[in-house]
Amino acid sequence: VDTSQKPAEILIYEDIGKDPWDDSGIGAKDFVENLKTITGNGEVHLRVSSRGGNVWDGLAIYNAIDRLPNKVIAFIDGLAASTASWIPLAADEIHMPENAMIMIHDPFSMAYGTSDDMRKAADALDKTKSIIVNIYATSTGQDEKTIMDAMAAETWYTAKDAKAFGFCNTVLPAVQMQNSFDLSKFRCVPKQLAGSIQNSAGKLNGQRENQMDKAKILALLNKHGVTADAS
Repeated sequence: VDTSQKPAEILIYEDIGKDPWDDSGIGAKDFVENLKTITGNGEVHLRVSSRGGNVWDGLAIYNAIDRLPNKVIAFIDGLAASTASWIPLAADEIHMPENAMIMIHDPFSMAYGTSDDMRKAADALDKTKSIIVNIYATSTGQDEKTIMDAMAAETWYTAKDAKAFGFCNTVLPAVQMQNSFDLSKFRCVPKQLAGSIQNSAGKLNGQRENQMDKAKILALLNKHGVTADAS
């Protein structure tokens, strides 16, 4: 895209990181390769609506945006949660409609092994959190203690709250949007979101259901040469 003619538009409308089941999601490698197609020194518009995802893909994406010589304007088009909450902070300006939201929380992971393995995993999570806290603190001007407390509580910000905290520069008029994220992995989903979101298992209000996705299973089997039909 030649930004001398019009702003280049970048969409982050999926989870961050590639899903090993069906190859969905936004991987850092593909994202950075796409950035290389931007020419000219005009504006770049980053549009975000994502529940987050892989921290390390997110960091690579954040740094790639930060390296762009162009002026980058981010728009939170719906939900910017978890990893997707700090990627837009690489932009020069951030705008949010009144009915958009940002959510921040502690990073989480899975561990397997001995007690020593568990302690190492916890130490790694603490180091990961310190990286994220630094991004938030640098961009918002908030002190680290305030940010760490907000992350630990899984805090959801309306656009007005986000502006007051330093997450965005401008609050725009509300826009019509339809949320389709499965937010069941989060602990404190606001009622106005939980009541309007149907998760991938078909449950409402953020209720959890431990159900595997048949389509993803079939896609993975076929990827490895195993023939199976939907029945």
